[in-house]
Parts: sequence; C-alpha cells; structure tokens
Amino acid sequence: MTEQIDPARQAGASNTTTWSGAAADVRTPPFLAHPKDVLDDAAHSVEQKRLILASWLSDRHAVPDAPRWRELENGAFVDAHEIEQALRILDDIEASGRNGH
Repeated sequence: MTEQIDPARQAGASNTTTWSGAAADVRTPPFLAHPKDVLDDAAHSVEQKRLILASWLSDRHAVPDAPRWRELENGAFVDAHEIEQALRILDDIEASGRNGH
C-alpha cells in the first residue's frame, strides 16, 4: 500500500511514504525527525508508526562507529534508545486497546 504525504505537510518535500510491511522499505516522511514526532503524528496508524520506528533501528540507518545513533534520510540523528522507548509506548497503546491515531 502506498500513501501520499499530506500536501500541507509536504512543503518542499518530494518523497512519498511506502508501506510494504518490511521495515527496511519504509521511507521516512521528511517532517518526522524524532520518535516523539512519530508518536504524535495523527496521519499514521499505530502499525505505520511501528514500521517507521523499526526502519529507523535498522542497520541501514546506523551511524558508523556510533551504534547508538541512527541517521535518517532527512539528515536528523536519533538515539536508538529513544526509538526503542517509542516502540514500547506503541506496545502499551495496543495493549490498552487505544488506537493511537
């Protein structure tokens, strides 16, 4: 399933978000630069948020010689521990029955 980024939020961005089910194939929307941004984004489902965060943890985003850090497509650096914490928050949302979006 492919979704277009909301044009109002896309200002100056040219990429789309691709959801394939495989974390390595997820392209991060340019307006997301921190796990909190992902958690707070009402445009994405819990599953989509999980895919985005999991993709950030992948080796594809690993910073050489700095395993705790990930560099996103938009140039932002994110602490892997914060990504893991955001994934745990999504687990809690699902466990409590809230839909999170």
